[in-house]
Amino acid sequence: MPYHSIMSVIRRRRFIKIIAMLAAGAALNVAVAWGQDVVQTNEVRRILKAPIAPNPNATVSVLNGDRLIDLRELRYGAPTQSMRMSPMIVPPSPLRGWDVTIGDYKYTFPIAPLWPGFAINTLFYAAVCWLLLSAPFALRRRLRRRRGRCPACAYPVGTSDVCTECGQSVMPAQAGIQSRAADDDDGDPRPPAGFPPARE
Repeated sequence: MPYHSIMSVIRRRRFIKIIAMLAAGAALNVAVAWGQDVVQTNEVRRILKAPIAPNPNATVSVLNGDRLIDLRELRYGAPTQSMRMSPMIVPPSPLRGWDVTIGDYKYTFPIAPLWPGFAINTLFYAAVCWLLLSAPFALRRRLRRRRGRCPACAYPVGTSDVCTECGQSVMPAQAGIQSRAADDDDGDPRPPAGFPPARE
C-alpha cells in the first residue's frame, strides 16, 4: 500500500476517534445532568411530601437545608452547569424539559443546553474517555518499541525508518539500540560485548 494511502487511513481513523470521543463526552454530560435532576426532584418531593413532581405554578422556590432551589429555572451539570429547564414554561418549548413518568413518579429532564458549560463539560468527559481508552494502547505501543517491534503491528523493526509490514514510521533497530544504551549508561565504563567485567 502506498505511503500516502496509509497516512490517509491513519488520519481518517483519528478523525473517527475524535468524533466518537466527543459523542461519548456529550452523552456522559447529559447523563450527569439528568442524574442530578433525578436527585434534586426527589429532594423537592421529599420536602413537599408530594407523590409526584411539585407543581411550579404553586411554588416558586423550595428551601433544602441551606440551599434555595429556584423552580423557575433549574440548572444542572458537573463540573460546570451545562443544561437548564424552566418547568413553568408551557410545552412544547425545549426549556420546558422532557416529561417522563416512571411508575407513580413524574420526572422532567432538561434538554436545553447551557452555553458554554455544555461545550466545556463535553470536552472534559471526552478527555476522560480518551485517557481511559487510550492509556492501555499507549502502554502497549511503548512496550513494543522497547522490544524493537513496530508499535502499530508488532512486526520486528529492521534498519528502515518505516515498518516493512504496515508502513508505520518507526525508529530503526540500530538507533533504538543506541538510544536504549544511552538511557542505561550511568557513566561507568563497560567492557565490550563478549568480555567478562573487570574485577575490582
